[in-house]
Amino acid sequence: MKLIKFRAKIAATDVWIYGLPYAVYSDNDIDSIQSIETKQVEYIKTDTLGQFTGGLDSNKTEIFHGDICKSDNLVFVVKWNNEAHAFLAHAGIEAVPFSWFSDIGANKCVKIGNMYDNPELLQDVA
Repeated sequence: MKLIKFRAKIAATDVWIYGLPYAVYSDNDIDSIQSIETKQVEYIKTDTLGQFTGGLDSNKTEIFHGDICKSDNLVFVVKWNNEAHAFLAHAGIEAVPFSWFSDIGANKCVKIGNMYDNPELLQDVA
């Protein structure tokens, strides 16, 4: 069974929180998360919200929407795509399905950062 959880930065502190959506406002957007560890509810920076993909990289690190990964010489950003109903690996203008069984799958890549904390890594995605 796939674990459903999210991460986002707490609005007041800019610290990451991992948990489940707690409140949803009018446009079906999540504006707060309840921590898995502490059960504390925190308002979040909604632009940093990312869902867990369900996969781990080769170091057993969880991969979320917005994470930057490297597989061989390819650097890519993992993003959810509503039209495809899937996580896609974005490398430059290309976007390909992010399958756990593909050459760029989680078991064959290493998470090197995320697009929020490490925007300088995005230049390697082009």
